Amino acid sequence: MAIREFGGGYEKLVKFTKDKFLRVMLPYFIVGIIIVIVQKEPVRSLFYGISHLWFLMTIFECYLFGRIIDFVLRTDYKWRIFLLLICCLVIIFQGKFTVNMWGLTIKQFCQYFPFYLIGMIFGTMSFKKNKSSYYECAGMICSLLLMIAIACINKSDGPLRFLGLLFCCSVFLFLRNFSGITLSSSMKSLDKCSMGIYIVHHILIQEMNGIDCFRALMTEHYILYPLMQFFVITLVSWYIVVLLKKNSFAKYVVG
Repeated sequence: MAIREFGGGYEKLVKFTKDKFLRVMLPYFIVGIIIVIVQKEPVRSLFYGISHLWFLMTIFECYLFGRIIDFVLRTDYKWRIFLLLICCLVIIFQGKFTVNMWGLTIKQFCQYFPFYLIGMIFGTMSFKKNKSSYYECAGMICSLLLMIAIACINKSDGPLRFLGLLFCCSVFLFLRNFSGITLSSSMKSLDKCSMGIYIVHHILIQEMNGIDCFRALMTEHYILYPLMQFFVITLVSWYIVVLLKKNSFAKYVVG
């Protein structure tokens, strides 16, 4: 019986890893190789998280490690609270103890996995819905204002991390009150294409900024230009990803 349970758990982990690899790491290597060729980056950078694609490698590691420790979240409630407190402490004091291992984005994984784990913990908890949402709104507004104030005054790292965490938790608790909202087809499409947009957008930004006329606009209109670029690049990236997803092979490039 124990061997059968172990085998079943192992098969599920292998399937999970394979699915996430095809979804995240296959696009990473395909686009990464293109960046190596076009932008003349060293091949070894593929193992360090090349360009903006470091996020894909990091999120793959979060997926995998989160799956491995998922059993802890299915145990007693007190263990989840304990893990939540540990994550909060790690995030607050992260700046004092840095991990200087750049290979396989280990540094980024150590930095962002506590946030990912908090999301997993929140996902296993049952929260009482509050129709007024006064506390959540107050938490969002106060934490955001305090973050801005501290950033302007002394840029203290610990309090900023804590307030950022408080802001994210407040947003989550606020949005869970609207779980019954029906999303439009456009929003569903944007959600499905989000990873592909992330993969494509940075390359488009680099190419756009390299064109003389856009470089001149960037210099003269340094406030308006980024806003204009955000909307243009998002829409163009979205359209490209939608087209690529219609092809049975190209869809693997954008996840």
